[in-house]
Amino acid sequence: MTANSPSAASFRVMKFGGTSVGDAARMRRVIDLVHEALAAERVCLVASAVTGVTNHLLDSARQAKDGAAPGPFVERFRALHAAVVAEIGSALAYEARARLESALDGITREYERLLQGVQLLREAPPLVVAKLSSLGERASCAILAELARARGLAPRELDPAQFVRANGDCLEAAPDLAWIHARWSELRAGGERLLILPGFFAGDAASFNVVEDKGSARRLLGDLAAQNGGTFTFYE
Repeated sequence: MTANSPSAASFRVMKFGGTSVGDAARMRRVIDLVHEALAAERVCLVASAVTGVTNHLLDSARQAKDGAAPGPFVERFRALHAAVVAEIGSALAYEARARLESALDGITREYERLLQGVQLLREAPPLVVAKLSSLGERASCAILAELARARGLAPRELDPAQFVRANGDCLEAAPDLAWIHARWSELRAGGERLLILPGFFAGDAASFNVVEDKGSARRLLGDLAAQNGGTFTFYE
């Protein structure tokens, strides 16, 4: 077994920003790049939300706090991701498409519940904002995971609350590197070739979702790659 074997402990961290996952064609290109990388090493794919989605989520929280109805915001979120699914539908088997639509529906319903709470209480606590802002990353990663499966890549989807801990202000929390390195020992020892991780949110000691400071998050990804003998590549 060589250091560059896909079954070796090292892996490459590939972070894709919102532009890189901005539509169905770009998501397919992401999977093409990951597929190419997997020929030489294991890969941890980290993805942002589709372009504009995070701003939409944060704006909806501000407007719901002022009394705006959640419905139009929720429908826009649903429609945007449904359009991506419609474009990639031919690449997915019936069961895969049904699984993806179910996952996206669950995320959308969570969005609706959170926004209804903001409207009802006329306040948007930081923890709620953190949870809202994570929904776009979760949606894009759900789509990417099914595209990866359609290419026979067998990804393992990671829950950031279980594998990334961050402490402090829940909208700019700092990664707990010692905890993360210990937790990722399981992944280093595992045989999965492809890991998929939603970007820029994590968990605290109680496993609540929190948003990491983006500068710290990028440093963390580079550090994880280095700790595992791999490299870190960032795509806007």
